[in-house]
Amino acid sequence: MKSNNLIKNVLYLTAMVIVLVIFVPTIYKIVNNSRNKQALANEKLIIEKAKKCIYEGKCKSNTITLKDLYDLNYIREKIVNPFDKTIYSEESYVVITKEGSTFYLK
Repeated sequence: MKSNNLIKNVLYLTAMVIVLVIFVPTIYKIVNNSRNKQALANEKLIIEKAKKCIYEGKCKSNTITLKDLYDLNYIREKIVNPFDKTIYSEESYVVITKEGSTFYLK
């Protein structure tokens, strides 16, 4: 009787370990991919708004800070870093050039 219970317990434990080995890395990968996509979406939003600011003539320089975009109401809500849930510094900036745009975090 004890041997039968021991076998059942070992089978349950083995099944749980197999499930954990499969699901934990999968869930980690899904969460990490989601955060990467959110970070990319934030960057694209900031660059898009900076280009719009230059196009409309409200930003005179090719280097635009997040503070400029907040002050001119191109971005109304503070942008949150999806990895550590902190708000991007207002000193972060975008450099717009003919070749492309680059976002620099501070």
